[in-house]
Amino acid sequence: MRIDYFRISDIARRTGIPEQTVAEYAQTFDEFLTYATDGETRYYTPDALLLMEKIDGYVQEGKTTEEIRDALDREYPQLREQKDMPDKETVCPDDIK
Repeated sequence: MRIDYFRISDIARRTGIPEQTVAEYAQTFDEFLTYATDGETRYYTPDALLLMEKIDGYVQEGKTTEEIRDALDREYPQLREQKDMPDKETVCPDDIK
């Protein structure tokens, strides 16, 4: 089974959220994001696209970081538990030619 992964720049382009903002969300809400790494770059799973849009929506509503964490915990309780990635073939969609 192949899972497509996304870099911060891919997420920004696909969601329309500025790259720096996506990077800040990724750092702030790291515990909810599942990713693989090659040592330098993080490659996020597709659920990060939805999560970034959800987080950005909460920010636009004026919610605090803690309110956003609480909301994510309520809506996606399993995300904090998925930190270990299964061993699968990984690829960034934009790397496929």
